[in-house]
Amino acid sequence: MATPIKYDDIVLYVRDASIKSIEWTLELAKQEVEYKELKYDLESYAGAMTALNSWFKDDNGDPITFEDFPVITFKAVFWEAEDGSDSYSHQKYAVDLADLPADFFEKAVKRTV
Repeated sequence: MATPIKYDDIVLYVRDASIKSIEWTLELAKQEVEYKELKYDLESYAGAMTALNSWFKDDNGDPITFEDFPVITFKAVFWEAEDGSDSYSHQKYAVDLADLPADFFEKAVKRTV
C-alpha cells in the first residue's frame, strides 16, 4: 500500500471530563498538530456517536461501532495537486493513540501561529 504524504482534516471527538479525552488533547497540542475538537457532554454525546457510527465500514461493509469517545478522524492524503485543487485520500479513524499510524505525528498538518 502507498504511504501517505500527510494527514489532514483532523477532528478529535471528545467527551467532557474524560481522562482519555484530556490525554489525547494534550498529546495533539504537544505535537503541534492542527485539529478541530468537537466536545460533547454526557447528554449530547450519544447522538454524536450514532452519527459517527454511520461513517465507517469494516472490510465486510458492516458499520464500525464506536463505543465511546475519544475518536479521532483524519484524511490520509496519498497525492495532492500542487495547487491543492485535487487530491487522492482515504478517511481514517483511531480510538486509541496506539492505533494512529506510526508516522502520524511526523506527517500531520501542523498548527500555524
